[in-house]
Amino acid sequence: MTSGNKEKIKTRIDKNIKEKARKIRISNLFIIIVTIIIAIAIYYSYQIFSELVTDKVIATSLRSMREISRHDEKSITSGLEHRWISIEGVAKEIKQDRFNSISDMLKQLNIKTESAESMEIVLVTEEGKTFSSMYTVKEDKELLELCKNSEKGRFAYRRDDNNNMAADIRKEMLLLGSKIEPFTIDGNRFVYIVGYYEIGNLTDELKIESYGGEGYSSVIDQDGFYLVSVYRNNNLFERENFYTVLSKERISGGLTIEDVRKKIEARESFSLQYTLDGQERIMVCTPMSEVDWYCIMSVPLSICQEQSADLLQMLTILIVAVLITICIVIILVYRNRLQRSSMNFEIKHRDELEEALALAEQASRAKTTFLNNMSHDIRTPMNAIIGFTSLAKTHIDNKERVSDYLDKISQSSNHLLSLINDVLDMSRIESGKVNIEEKEENLAEILCSIKDIIEADINAKQMKFTIDTDNITDENIYCDKLRINQILINLLSNSIKFTEQKGTISFRITQKKNSKKGYGTYEFRIKDNGIGMSEEFLKEIFEPFARERNTTVSGIQGTGLGMAITKNIVDMMGGTIEVESEVGKGTEFIVTLELRLQEDQTKIEEKKEEEKVDFSGKRILLVEDNMMNREIATEYLTDFGFKIENAENGKDACDILENSEPGYFDIVLMDIQMPVMDGYEATRTIRSFKNKQIANIPILAMTANAFEEDKKAAKEAGMNGHLAKPIDIQKLIETLKEILD
Repeated sequence: MTSGNKEKIKTRIDKNIKEKARKIRISNLFIIIVTIIIAIAIYYSYQIFSELVTDKVIATSLRSMREISRHDEKSITSGLEHRWISIEGVAKEIKQDRFNSISDMLKQLNIKTESAESMEIVLVTEEGKTFSSMYTVKEDKELLELCKNSEKGRFAYRRDDNNNMAADIRKEMLLLGSKIEPFTIDGNRFVYIVGYYEIGNLTDELKIESYGGEGYSSVIDQDGFYLVSVYRNNNLFERENFYTVLSKERISGGLTIEDVRKKIEARESFSLQYTLDGQERIMVCTPMSEVDWYCIMSVPLSICQEQSADLLQMLTILIVAVLITICIVIILVYRNRLQRSSMNFEIKHRDELEEALALAEQASRAKTTFLNNMSHDIRTPMNAIIGFTSLAKTHIDNKERVSDYLDKISQSSNHLLSLINDVLDMSRIESGKVNIEEKEENLAEILCSIKDIIEADINAKQMKFTIDTDNITDENIYCDKLRINQILINLLSNSIKFTEQKGTISFRITQKKNSKKGYGTYEFRIKDNGIGMSEEFLKEIFEPFARERNTTVSGIQGTGLGMAITKNIVDMMGGTIEVESEVGKGTEFIVTLELRLQEDQTKIEEKKEEEKVDFSGKRILLVEDNMMNREIATEYLTDFGFKIENAENGKDACDILENSEPGYFDIVLMDIQMPVMDGYEATRTIRSFKNKQIANIPILAMTANAFEEDKKAAKEAGMNGHLAKPIDIQKLIETLKEILD
């Protein structure tokens, strides 16, 4: 901010102070104006709120209609299932009786027809010859084709003719058939059994008593012909078609009859609003799962609007009253505080306001730069991933080299994941919500992985890069490897970025002698001969979004978050970070960390030798809605001997467990965000099972919800552990071993 701008701000603040007394005198007029504005705002808010409530009620009604449609589907499916079982039982009994003649078989078939509640039952041969319970035998190629066209063992069709029925039976018939285990009588090999049922009888299985009797429900077949309808007219309905009826109505929202036909052919669930005989209605269309039919539910729109009227009126009165009360209180408090303290406050804090304005402008500029420079912290590991992937493809036949490349890709991917998490969650780091997770690590392995990650960028700029260690007596330590990687790779990436082609970068690690017992003090020095930094910028280098702007660094990209994140992580680890730099000569960063030492320096190697585990005989219920995630997890876990069974949502998982024998499953791997029922609700449901052995089964969250509050939510829901995606397979196996041993 220039001195001229500062002077303008001071002048403006002084002028505001002088005018404050005049503003107090007109505060009463201000209150009146605000009251009028509030009244207008309340009026328009009411209009908006009214539309919102109506939309919500309609949405609720649509959900209710879908639930009723699902109930209707279950009712009809149950009826169809009963009839299928009946005719299949007839076929089974006839096969077991082993009749010597067709006439004897037809007599028995006639008797069984009544017990199957069918109007006629027909046995069909491979050649299309039909033997009816009405003692008729004939060729029916059309019926044979219908049987063969079914992809499932069972099938259902509407068949409006009298070819297979007595003359006094109605034309609208439902043909239910099943492919049976073949058997032969008198040289005839029977492969299908078919039962004929009157469509009208299914109407009794579709009861709709909601919406004051003004709603109706129907079932149509794949061609749009009505199979079931509560309000069907026998004289007019016989060949009526859903599309014909819909063409007489006015559909809202730009949909056409052809659009509706395409949605039904694609078996989509959808809703639409239309006008019939001057009455606006809403319709829900839902595909049935067992057969190629659709459930159609329709209710008047006015019913939905009536349901919301009383609620809207009560809520509106309450909200308006609360808004008016709050606004009056705010105005009175504002006026009182304005009269008592505003003048003294502005005089006292004039300098603070000036400084805050300058900082705000600086922060705004820095954040704008940040949006244009997102590649700063992610290009290094991304380059390693792309480079080693390309090398792996080139040397695909060299198993040893490809394995090495894959290890380096894995290391770079893990670092990239941690980088993205931290950049997206800068506010969590600043507030101290990011935890340091210490594990057993080896310092030499950490340095090797860092070298692999930055090696591609070093080679690309033909730089001289050296790593030196001094007096390292304790390599096995406890630390957060990802956080140390993040600190050191961030500093090394900066050196690479701000050092010209063929420059020099040195990385020196020293173990100090002045550590307390059980701890080691490690100093990491990263030095380059790059462009360096000015003294002014060194004062703000660790501020969020900070980036030195001059012609020396023009065109170099960066987020401006790297140094701020590094400083925060170093502080959380109880360390220090210093920087020495001179323009044109280079920069040196010194990071000092005190790390806890492992008692047994061979512990890591011994642990690796003991990592072979075998879970043969163990069974996992994998609850995951994403098909690719299920495939990856199944491949990994099967290699360790597990038997895997899958569920696509929490509801399916609960049903599978509740119907399983105690001890059948050893553990449940539960995703969190899933359709129908999420992982938290599924866990709570499982824990409430009456069978305590099943209710207490170990449940491990395996989810992309990776923050601390997500881990807490998993524990509160009753889960035994939490693993964040992308899954570290070694960590997963170790966790499973801890739980199952």
